[in-house]
Amino acid sequence: MAYNTDALDEESRQLLVASVNESLSSIGEKFKEAIIRHVNRRTGLTLNDVVDRHRDFMAPVIEILGKGAVHVLEVDMARRFYNKLGLVFVETGGHGLAGYLEEAKKQLLERRSKDRFGKGSE
Repeated sequence: MAYNTDALDEESRQLLVASVNESLSSIGEKFKEAIIRHVNRRTGLTLNDVVDRHRDFMAPVIEILGKGAVHVLEVDMARRFYNKLGLVFVETGGHGLAGYLEEAKKQLLERRSKDRFGKGSE
């Protein structure tokens, strides 16, 4: 499933980067820096690229931590991101970051639609 970041405005994109940064920081600053360096060496990506190329960004992280640990990190990243956006986060077993971002996009589009056209027929 390809994730389209068109629904994310610049503020939301920055909040996603901040959420990923905070989540990686939770395992320790030095370890986070080592992971980001490893990702950059393997892919040429920086932390800011996680918005548009999250799968490419996370692949080298899986090499270091393994799928299980990365899944836990991705859930934490998504939870932080949803919290920053004021969205409802529901953890689902099969979702990685891509799935959670797709769901966030749907919630954002729904919220924008409600804001634009009112709260529905009242």
